[in-house]
Amino acid sequence: MVGIKDIPDEVVDHMLNNMPLEELDRVSNLPLIGPVAKRRLLKSVVVEPDEKYHNPIRTVIRNDFAVVSLTRYSRTCQMYPRISPDEVRFLEPGDLIELARKNPKAIENVKVEVMFTRLVFRPAIQKFFQEYKKTPVPINSICVETDSHFFDFLELNITKEVEFLDLSGDSFSGFTKLSDPWFPKLTELLVSKSLNPGVVGHFPHKLKLLRCKLHSTGHLTKLALPETLSELWVAVEHIYGDWPHEWDISHLGNLRKLVLLDGKGKHTPRWKLPPGLEELEASFCHMLPNDLASICPNLVELEVTDISKRFSGATPPVLFVPETLRTLKMHSSLIVRVQEDGKSGNLNDKELKERKLPAKVLEWRISGKTRYATVARVDFEKLGCADLSTLSLVDIPKLIIRGQLPRSLTIFTVNSVPTFKFELLESLENLTKLTIVKMECGDFTYSLPESLTLPSFTECHLTSLNVAAPNLTSLKVRRGTMGLMKKETFVLPPGLRELDLSSNELIIIEIDYPPMLETLKMNYNGSMSIGNLPQHLKTFECRSSSLGSFTAPELPRALRVLDLDHNHFSDRTLRELNLQECSNLCWLNLSSNNIETFNPDWFPQTLVYLDLEHNKIASKIGDFSKFRGLKTLGLRLNKLRGRFEEAAKRNEVVFGDRISIVNVEENRLTKADVAALENVLSKKPRLEKLYAGDDLGPNSIEAICAQADKRLKRLYG
Repeated sequence: MVGIKDIPDEVVDHMLNNMPLEELDRVSNLPLIGPVAKRRLLKSVVVEPDEKYHNPIRTVIRNDFAVVSLTRYSRTCQMYPRISPDEVRFLEPGDLIELARKNPKAIENVKVEVMFTRLVFRPAIQKFFQEYKKTPVPINSICVETDSHFFDFLELNITKEVEFLDLSGDSFSGFTKLSDPWFPKLTELLVSKSLNPGVVGHFPHKLKLLRCKLHSTGHLTKLALPETLSELWVAVEHIYGDWPHEWDISHLGNLRKLVLLDGKGKHTPRWKLPPGLEELEASFCHMLPNDLASICPNLVELEVTDISKRFSGATPPVLFVPETLRTLKMHSSLIVRVQEDGKSGNLNDKELKERKLPAKVLEWRISGKTRYATVARVDFEKLGCADLSTLSLVDIPKLIIRGQLPRSLTIFTVNSVPTFKFELLESLENLTKLTIVKMECGDFTYSLPESLTLPSFTECHLTSLNVAAPNLTSLKVRRGTMGLMKKETFVLPPGLRELDLSSNELIIIEIDYPPMLETLKMNYNGSMSIGNLPQHLKTFECRSSSLGSFTAPELPRALRVLDLDHNHFSDRTLRELNLQECSNLCWLNLSSNNIETFNPDWFPQTLVYLDLEHNKIASKIGDFSKFRGLKTLGLRLNKLRGRFEEAAKRNEVVFGDRISIVNVEENRLTKADVAALENVLSKKPRLEKLYAGDDLGPNSIEAICAQADKRLKRLYG
């Protein structure tokens, strides 16, 4: 049998790099692949001052960052020298100084970002800079959301390594320091305050990315921006006069991406563009030159967010785009003719020819409510969409499609388009991914193409569903209002492998689950009865669904992962689950329930990860010898004071040799409790950490580290 050790490293890296961080957090507690997953999980870290993020059993994920406390991050770096993140963000600047003094290796060869969002008072800012002089640390990124007197105390020793600077406040006054002498390595700059155009001429000359707002000057303005810029986001504000408003950036030969934002003025500025642009986004089409094809011959992606604010004619403007274009995102008004009575009309053949898509366009997104027309009509055939692979129709109240959808489509999204006819889907013989959002689907019994594998319904009103696509492998029906699901109205294909029914206000489920179903997610529903689960099910997630309020369901014996967090399980309903019969179960989460007793006989001996945090366990506890492969144990926030001391007197504090992490924090343990645990765990060859809060002995980290076996050293350096 092939194991994780037999898979090439590059294949494992690819698997983990494409895995959601929530899944990585789970995998990091499994044997063999766990250490590799943990390194990937902690590649981007936010150090949060709040100690609630100290929990080592589960990691909070926020915007693709793992959120941990300063304590946990410092200890993790001590235990695993090879777990060195790519970037670390400090929400409290003082935490950086503290870590640099206590554990300087934790920030070696790491991109350091400091947020001054909570440091707003002048004395606090001054104190930080005073301490920084004593312990200078290279800082690569700085974010300041308010004025906070940041520039008053700024010195070269803190700015010389800064590559990214975010000034999100509106009251900064130190822009003269945004220059090469102060920021010699600055490559990315974000400024929220509206600037005089003359200021940008002093910006550091290594800038590659700039986001800013500018005051209108009332005449043609050539912006003296650094020619190193490759990406520019800009808005022009306060345009109210009748004079011309034109901006020239045609000299920026390295610019590849340009985003022209709405400055919320009376008039729209026009722009002279550089020829090397590859990505272009504009709030209004009148910001752009008339002939993009000749001015930007290498354009690959174009997005026009809206035209209605500046457009009052009967015929929409034409976007003359180059043949190199691959992606087009446009407002629906660009394909609508407005008649004298205010109703929409059809574009004639000449107008359709002018708007025909380049042959190489692969992705097309049409969105936005038409302000001057009641109906948007689209003729995909006449608009030249024969090779289109991705199509998105978003927020179009009245859409009429002439003819058929392009048969070449592989990905199709329809979002808030109430007039869309689902019968059109049947002809999409190459479609693999279908996303339907905020639609009144009603009885969805439409024929779907055989090629479809990944359909998804989000915030849709469904009364019945019959998905007949034979090659379907995954189905997501989330954030709906179904309430009741019966087998007569909810029919699934027999080959389905993954089903996600999360956040649907479900109460009763009486459906025939596909026999080959392996993953079932029912998180965040109401109190519900789930029926008979398929016997081949391997992963079952049912978080925050009050499942323990009903008669316990019969669990499949093939289960490997079970998540029943926050389900009101008591001792009685836990026993009724008969978990001990799930002989393949290795990952079990029963946190935030009402369990009062720990009885090893209620659980299978195959467990690798067991989370019983935030329950009411106050029973005899300590003997975990049954679970020989147990690696991670969470008992935080229970009522275990004195229990390990009692177990030690009976020699009943026993763990298997694979135990790595034990968390018993916030149990009000006695010193004797912790001593009993330390006495046993310090002898375990693979122990990584015992978390016992303030009761932990002063030299425990060093003592346990010294016990680490050769395998641990090989894995973590």
